[in-house]
Amino acid sequence: MNNQAYDVAVVGSGAAGLTAACVAASMGQKVVVIEQSPYVGGTSAISGGMLWIPGHPYLAQNGLKDSPQNVRQYLENFIAKPFDARMEAFLAHCSPALQYLEKHTHLRTRPVTGYPDYYSELDGASIGCRVLEPEPFDGKLLGKHFHLLRAPLPEFMVFGGMMVSRQDIPLLRKARQGKSLTAVFNAASLVFEYLTQRIFHPRGTRLYLGNALVARLFKSALDLNIDFLLNASAKEIIFDSGNITGIIVKEDNNDKKINVAKGVILATGGLSHDHTLRNQYFSEIDSFKSATISRGDSLSGAKIAMMANAKISDNGKNGVFGVPLSHYVRPDGSEVYYPHTVTDRSKPGLIAVNAVGRRFTNEARSYHDFYYSQLE
Repeated sequence: MNNQAYDVAVVGSGAAGLTAACVAASMGQKVVVIEQSPYVGGTSAISGGMLWIPGHPYLAQNGLKDSPQNVRQYLENFIAKPFDARMEAFLAHCSPALQYLEKHTHLRTRPVTGYPDYYSELDGASIGCRVLEPEPFDGKLLGKHFHLLRAPLPEFMVFGGMMVSRQDIPLLRKARQGKSLTAVFNAASLVFEYLTQRIFHPRGTRLYLGNALVARLFKSALDLNIDFLLNASAKEIIFDSGNITGIIVKEDNNDKKINVAKGVILATGGLSHDHTLRNQYFSEIDSFKSATISRGDSLSGAKIAMMANAKISDNGKNGVFGVPLSHYVRPDGSEVYYPHTVTDRSKPGLIAVNAVGRRFTNEARSYHDFYYSQLE
């Protein structure tokens, strides 16, 4: 960080924060990203990195069609309430926003053709292609900044640091079973590539999923000369005559003011680690475990916003991003909150039972519904 005055300050370096920062910088604004941890990426970096973008331009390339009417019908059936201005804005702008990012940043995506909407039985649902995934990214392009990118969960990697794509998984299985010489050769090529990467880097540089998404946005931010202030916690937004003029951050146990001319964007995630607000808004959830990245002692963005007289909308249980997770301790003593999102729950032979041995849900349901089945 080279300056103390900016047009825009963004708090949080996940996909949302980096996107906001890159858009502002691409429009000529001077931007700083404030991140409480020593790494860039937040929970986005350990996520699947999928984007739900109806009506995107890749649909036509795959011979599929979508319409705002179908999307509106699907969402209204799912959320059981009329469309409001925010939903209309999402429908109108999600595809143009994606196109803007792919034009002005390194973000590149591709449709996941076999990924249907979670509630595919509802009218207006799609059997595939509304979901996009980031294109793989070579972490070496980040140069000396690669070590600042938050690594995926170790459980998402093989051989101590190698990421694999969805397409690699069946290949590696076939190679392990020795059923295909082609699979064995291709798997050996992947492993050899990984070993050469480890000579110069702390982990493999072939990135997928949320790690690729964040890496692409991080590379874009560096190219756009965005400043980063890491290991710094946002504390308070400063107002003058009703206008935002700055933000107070805590760095090295000292408070300092960053002057901001045009605005502060809070992109720190939700209420996952804010016990007070979780009790207030989601009292039916009796556990504070979370698979998201902890903010430590930092204030949540929600609390900072409320200190500035903002309000949190009451969306009931639809406001919770719920997933089933496993909590255990690694051999090195570190705690793990492992999210079971897609592939591990729907494998043949897996049966989900409760404490008395009774099957309580369809194992292939979306992780949101599986999570609520657990609560029930």
